[in-house]
Amino acid sequence: MAKQLHKSFSDQQVRALLKRSVDREVELRHILGVLGIGRSRFFEILRQYRDDPGEFTVAYRRTSCPRKLSPEVERNILKELELEKRLIEAPRGSSPDLQLWKKVLQECRIELRYALSPQAKGKIERPPGWLQDRVVRTCARKNVKTIGHARKLLGLEKPRYNNLQVHSTTGEIPVMRFRRALKEKRTLFRPFEVPPPFRSTKDVFSLFEVEFSRNR
Repeated sequence: MAKQLHKSFSDQQVRALLKRSVDREVELRHILGVLGIGRSRFFEILRQYRDDPGEFTVAYRRTSCPRKLSPEVERNILKELELEKRLIEAPRGSSPDLQLWKKVLQECRIELRYALSPQAKGKIERPPGWLQDRVVRTCARKNVKTIGHARKLLGLEKPRYNNLQVHSTTGEIPVMRFRRALKEKRTLFRPFEVPPPFRSTKDVFSLFEVEFSRNR
């Protein structure tokens, strides 16, 4: 499998090495050793660099749509999205439970959003499906026969995924990415505060009923 240079080097670092190679300041074998790649891979990225040095990048670029959905699956997801959209945008009084849920979000100053495409919906649901498959395969390998044993394995999977596994999209361990986002103030997570004029969480997360009276 080809080495992914963008995970080990920045564009500036690779660009500097390529420039020194073009200027014959560094021997080829030295650059190959630093980058950890073969001659054919090196000459491929060297050609890209020579074509446009200013726009050269080692960032990963997808050449095909990953995990393309089948037409039938896409139609089913579109139906679910349309149903969810109608529920969210339903007029007042259409569903008591839904109206209560929307009311709580409004009181907490949370904007309600929903997936607008099958791809977005799939991106949301894919990680839980992947984790479920992993737990099932682990149970099969360990010959798990009881729910209790399976729950123990599931309990071990959570810290492993959050604290050890490198995410395939971000290239970072989830907990490290989350901590960095908090430190750099680039996250929407924030401490919960009871919104005024309420004084308790019971005022927000509670059942309510609206009554109307008619003057006769």
